[in-house]
Amino acid sequence: MAVTGAPTAKSEHNARRKALTEAVIAFLGFCGLSLLSRLYAPLLLLVVASGLGFPLLWGILTRDWKTMGFTRRNVGQALIWGAGSGALLMVIIWFTTEHKLAPFFGLQLVVGIPLWLLIMSPFQEFFFRGWLQPRFE
Repeated sequence: MAVTGAPTAKSEHNARRKALTEAVIAFLGFCGLSLLSRLYAPLLLLVVASGLGFPLLWGILTRDWKTMGFTRRNVGQALIWGAGSGALLMVIIWFTTEHKLAPFFGLQLVVGIPLWLLIMSPFQEFFFRGWLQPRFE
């Protein structure tokens, strides 16, 4: 007889199955929207908005921030490693690809770097590492 409140093997199996199903549906939705955004560009805004908003809404509703990687532990180290690895990646890309400076290269940097910091990095962290990866684990 199971102790009240203790998870049974069946309930744990069902919880894992539910998490995997959620992850597969979300990933297929992301891939579908991404492909459709190639045909209709404004859908990209929906992809980005859902990638940022969905995990945050999920965290608000479930209050399961720790599973998604949102903790206050080592915030400074995380920021340093994130910024450092991003800068290193930029240097590697710069020296390993053929490039010509575009006429508006400075403007591209002024616009591109904040976009990268405010949209792409949080999107990757919130959706892929924060919400999706724990479900596939």
